[in-house]
Amino acid sequence: VIIASHSFDFLAPLADEILVLGGGFDQQTGTPKDIYEKPDTTIVARLTGETNLIRARRISSSDAALPEFQTLDGEYRILSQPTPKSRLGPLNKDSTLAIRPEHVMMSMGTSFPEDNLLRAVVTKIEFHGATCLIEFDAGGLTLKARVFKVVGLEPGTECMLGLPPDRIVVLKD
Repeated sequence: VIIASHSFDFLAPLADEILVLGGGFDQQTGTPKDIYEKPDTTIVARLTGETNLIRARRISSSDAALPEFQTLDGEYRILSQPTPKSRLGPLNKDSTLAIRPEHVMMSMGTSFPEDNLLRAVVTKIEFHGATCLIEFDAGGLTLKARVFKVVGLEPGTECMLGLPPDRIVVLKD
């Protein structure tokens, strides 16, 4: 059965395999889980749900176990998940990294340095029923986190954000 829809949330529980079309081209094919967790391109990342897209420049060797990047906004040094060399592109070239809001960890205290820690300030809180989408400013880098509950958090609150390297995908744009 073939079903066409603009809603990934509608298709994901129904489909064994999904073909994402964008700009008139086949962007990616795979299971709903694979496409959501490891989008190939910015188009796929955007079409499959809320995502943080981070412009960054690779600063590590292509042989590094975890590729290291410096964000263009905020100039943070962050690590991403292991990535095939062919997807990394040349050293010092701008890339797009993606991390879903539900994978951004928010902490009012300490965390582990290997989680790409960034100091941030809450700029907006959107209520979505069972979850809230919280927007942050991390020195010019805008990020969103999806959490189940917000207690004592309001715009202006400062906290630490953790971006687990194993959840950061290097897109092949």
